[in-house]
Amino acid sequence: MKNLMKWLIALPLISFSALGLELSPLERNTYKGDFEQLKERGVIRALVSADLGFYYVEGGRPKGIIAEQLHHFETKIKQKAPLMRVKIIPVGRDDLFKALNEGYGDVAVANLTITERRAKLVDFSDPILKNVEELLVTHKDIEPIEELADAEGLEVWIRASSSYFESVQEINRRLSDEGLIPMRVNFIQETLQDIELLEMVDQGFVPATIIDSHKTKLWAKVMENIVVHHDFPLRENGEIAGLYAKTALTSKRKSTPT
Repeated sequence: MKNLMKWLIALPLISFSALGLELSPLERNTYKGDFEQLKERGVIRALVSADLGFYYVEGGRPKGIIAEQLHHFETKIKQKAPLMRVKIIPVGRDDLFKALNEGYGDVAVANLTITERRAKLVDFSDPILKNVEELLVTHKDIEPIEELADAEGLEVWIRASSSYFESVQEINRRLSDEGLIPMRVNFIQETLQDIELLEMVDQGFVPATIIDSHKTKLWAKVMENIVVHHDFPLRENGEIAGLYAKTALTSKRKSTPT
């Protein structure tokens, strides 16, 4: 299984419609297996979550960087097993880990940062992206955030399942140790994507959120009212990877961010 993930992460990060991929709802039947067992079934189930620019559906077709990676992944797999296909199964972002470990999918591909907590739940592939920072993004009316003290009492809106929440918890511990007021955390619906949070900040509905650095490069230029605070990253040297369930049939990969 780990070799499958190596094929996947080696594919180019380009985006267009993945016409040949099969889109399927979550099925009741669950199972787990290694590549030989999956080859007998003729399908590799890839769990994904909506993330505009990376995975979305338009006109009934999967699109985005992740969809295109999976399309090339299927092409590579067919060189070894011509009858195999990749089936895309969309699930909620907060359900990815549970669905994978319960056997509803064989791999999961999303913008997921490797964290110590997550590494206890699943096995990660080798990193797809390295040196990722988690950055505060605020409305332009918020004062600059350049050091720990500047984050005191800041109100941030994030998903509870995100690695951003783990980063905020660490920052709040540091703030408390310094006798400062922790950041105030508000949770938004898990169905909301990062770009939607950025739009809420841009329009002044919420004062701040947290976004991966590679995403800010995609979207920050088109939103006039947001400020990305590069001088005070909440997480540095982050790694984003694919994941698969912890079973006796897969080799383990241990990795924790600094």
